Amino acid sequence: MNTVRKILVLFVALLAGIFASAAETHADSILASSCSASDVSNAIVSASAGDTVTVPSGTCTWSSGLSLTKHISLIGGYGGTTTITGSITIDPTIDASNLLLRVSNFTFNGGGATIMMFGTWSKSYSPGFDMMTNIRIDHIKFQNFYPGMAIWNTGTFYGVVDNNQFGTPANPCGYCMWFQPNGSDAQAHNYFGISPQNIFEPGSEKFIYFEDNIFYVGHDISRVVVHQYGSRGAYRYNTIYAPSTDGLFELHGHQGGMPATFGTEIYGNRVEGSNSGFFRARSGKSFAYYNSVNNAVPDFNSYWGSMNTCPTLAPYLQIEHDSYFWNNRSGYTGATQTWSNSGGVQGACAGLSNIPQAGRDFFTDSTTPGVTSGLLANRPASCSIGQGYWATNQSTTDLTGFVGDINTYPSRQSIVGTLYKCTALNTWTSFYQPYTYPHPLTTGSSPSTQILPPTNVQIIQ
Repeated sequence: MNTVRKILVLFVALLAGIFASAAETHADSILASSCSASDVSNAIVSASAGDTVTVPSGTCTWSSGLSLTKHISLIGGYGGTTTITGSITIDPTIDASNLLLRVSNFTFNGGGATIMMFGTWSKSYSPGFDMMTNIRIDHIKFQNFYPGMAIWNTGTFYGVVDNNQFGTPANPCGYCMWFQPNGSDAQAHNYFGISPQNIFEPGSEKFIYFEDNIFYVGHDISRVVVHQYGSRGAYRYNTIYAPSTDGLFELHGHQGGMPATFGTEIYGNRVEGSNSGFFRARSGKSFAYYNSVNNAVPDFNSYWGSMNTCPTLAPYLQIEHDSYFWNNRSGYTGATQTWSNSGGVQGACAGLSNIPQAGRDFFTDSTTPGVTSGLLANRPASCSIGQGYWATNQSTTDLTGFVGDINTYPSRQSIVGTLYKCTALNTWTSFYQPYTYPHPLTTGSSPSTQILPPTNVQIIQ
């Protein structure tokens, strides 16, 4: 064998070893024949859990939508951009491996209807069901879905939705997202009573995180999201373009037979525009901090909804409780949020009355007791029950560099600190910390660098 052939053999063997190692680590890559629904479905059928199905560039219509039930990565944009008119339902069969399920790098045109469904109405979830904890939806443009939604979550999936664009300036969201777990009212109440659906741990991986997205809202009453029926979510480091609205983030309470929301985390968001209505909480345990509204003071209405009633199952978890709102500002250094009262749960519920009350059920910069911030060394020695203290080495008066998505604001930092709660007279207890940023599921390869292994390689003797 001459020198050239030896070098060629060694080179091809090296390539084979590299791609064999990649296959062991990243499973197989399958290229769909086109972006049509039938070709993508065929590629998905041939894929196994852990595989990647790559969709070529093009413009296609999925007339009946596409169903994704496998733990695979579905990556568009191979060779350019992939634009789909239609919808996709994500409803995986959950097994012990619980591998990543990812959808990335598409433009979805909803044609005036909801684009992405998490779960299906035909599947009756009755808690105790297993959880899908490794879902990632990223680098997608959701367009032309009004009066539908970009995402309707009918199941409780955990993971991350990152680096997406919801709506456009010319065709914004009415409701960008709606979170309502599946099943009857009776089944949905079991989210508060049956494991693992009743596990609610703010600052943990047991959330679906929305980070580094851009939202355009403007139709109707302009909501980023509505939560109800035992749902929960975390919204951090997003940029929101919004006109005036009565609440970008809304949590329904217990209303008739409808169960309430567990709660939310909302921090590091930047609202551009004349918006003032920011957060409407009728239920649950929430943390909202370090959010900036460009041209107005962010308005929090913690009592919203005189239709609220006392739940019979897990009443304390369903009413508003243990909620902390601090350092939410007009602009970067302006006034902190205001809060108002327009109803609530009257009478007795969970041993309390007239729920919620400021300084008992929720705490802000201006309630008594309330929330103060600063260095841990400066935390007061004395405290009243429920009082909060945000211990941090970062600025507590200037939100510059702490808000907005990382693409629009590339120098933005992540927010670091610990919220301490006074759990007994003069006794501070660590109560909350934000979850790891960026979300661990975002550390995979960028969709733009997707590489398929070579085919038809021959070794020349």
